[in-house]
Amino acid sequence: MTGWTPVGMGVQRIDEWTRMIALRRLWYRYSPQLIFGELLEKRWMEPIVPFTLLIVVFAVFILTIPGYTSLAQLRQLMRSFPEQAFVAMAMAISILSGGIDLSVGAVFATADFLTLYLLQVQDWPVSWVIVAVLVWGALIGAVNAAVSASYCPANRMAGLPMFLFLVFSGASD
Repeated sequence: MTGWTPVGMGVQRIDEWTRMIALRRLWYRYSPQLIFGELLEKRWMEPIVPFTLLIVVFAVFILTIPGYTSLAQLRQLMRSFPEQAFVAMAMAISILSGGIDLSVGAVFATADFLTLYLLQVQDWPVSWVIVAVLVWGALIGAVNAAVSASYCPANRMAGLPMFLFLVFSGASD
């Protein structure tokens, strides 16, 4: 019975009390809640979460689908989803720059429609169509930037008016 003194229980309770205080201090200093809270406050942490989920999903696909990373499978993915990849890259640029642009999909759809119209109906050369569609996208981007800079204090909703305009103008024809 080492650690006992004539006072007996009082000393043991003080030792337990100091251990509890030390454990409580350790818990508050290295609390998972505190650590995750501080990490999530960081500006760079916001894009890390979706990127980590992307890596996890990719790893699950690699482990569960045989031949997922083979060259033939990657070629097939590249042939099947180039348009969605362009939209995803445009949305990623928008999100990584600190905002969200809801009109990306609508601009893509109108650019597709404009391309088909100019090629099939108007019989324009491909080089002219590429230039015209790029000018169209730049024009819509400039209008979005003007709306964002002058009328929308919350830049997260700056693309909403253009999205609505493009969707409803196309639906009314």
